[in-house]
Amino acid sequence: MKEMSVGMPSTLENWHKMSKSLFGPDSRATAFLQKKIDEQGPQEEVIADEAQLIQVLVLIHLTGPEPENEAILSKVDQKAAERLQEHRNLASQPMEDRDGYESAAMYAKERKEREGQ
Repeated sequence: MKEMSVGMPSTLENWHKMSKSLFGPDSRATAFLQKKIDEQGPQEEVIADEAQLIQVLVLIHLTGPEPENEAILSKVDQKAAERLQEHRNLASQPMEDRDGYESAAMYAKERKEREGQ
């Protein structure tokens, strides 16, 4: 499971705890995460990039989950879901079919480097 920079597993529950401590228990960001927990469960892994997710939570905290923000979140969720599916597909392949990649993490790292160029 992916970990947050503070060493905790990157789950909705832990992001919710972080949001409560940063923005307060009644903040829009905390309410947004609670809604996600109600939909997907507290142990759902959050695979979005940490810095991007923090930016989104700050945006929600300051402006609320307005329709334009929901569109941004949908794109982030969609991209994260696509990357997770890529990892699962690669992980399910026999080692000899992975085109030289020893792990899904290696594949993801190289893909990220290619996208950055």
